[in-house]
Amino acid sequence: MAGDTTITLRMNNSELEKSNQLLDKYQQKVTVASRKSEEFNKTFRAATDIQKKHTDGLKRLIQTLPLPPARMGPILQDMVKKSEMRPTI
Repeated sequence: MAGDTTITLRMNNSELEKSNQLLDKYQQKVTVASRKSEEFNKTFRAATDIQKKHTDGLKRLIQTLPLPPARMGPILQDMVKKSEMRPTI
């Protein structure tokens, strides 16, 4: 009574192939976005370093100025106040 049974499964792979292609395109776009994000972060870090360098230079300049705050002008006074309020890291 035991007999060999064969089952044949046929399927349409076109939808699976389309999905794979879409996933590949998505992966390419994600890779490009990641690369651009890295470039942006690198530029941002460089700009932050430059800003810190100039801020430190201005702080040293302000500390060595012989002028009293009343004679510094409003912009310089504001910079002094902000540098005194900002915690050092």
